[in-house]
Amino acid sequence: MSCLCQKMDESDREWTVQSLRTAVRDLLKEKNPLFEDLIKNIRNHQELSDFVEQILIHGANVVFEIMNPAIDLGVMFGILKEQDGRTVASNVIFETLILNCFTSVRGTASLENSDYTEKSQYIRNGRLDMKKVIGRDIWSASAEM
Repeated sequence: MSCLCQKMDESDREWTVQSLRTAVRDLLKEKNPLFEDLIKNIRNHQELSDFVEQILIHGANVVFEIMNPAIDLGVMFGILKEQDGRTVASNVIFETLILNCFTSVRGTASLENSDYTEKSQYIRNGRLDMKKVIGRDIWSASAEM
């Protein structure tokens, strides 16, 4: 949140929904220690990486149970949280960053041959539906940001 506020302040943007969206897009394009640590923690823990992939890309609906080692690790790193008894990304900015990273890393692989592509709400006909990703209402989904 502080990085987002700093972006808004440094750019002298008005505090509008559109300018906040622009600031979020700009923030997601930059390297920063928080984002680097988040991705490093996912990469360094294969069980967590697989679990986060199941949740964000495959659309798995997993009951939140802190005794689950992958969930516990995700909560400890600030990647996951509980929402209505389910395990979800801790905030929409992290969710977008992780989705972007997973998608980019797999950019050279063919998603057409994957058996999970139709399960994600953001995957249509084996491809990332950018209109759906960009068009989602990130402000209501991230009230706690």
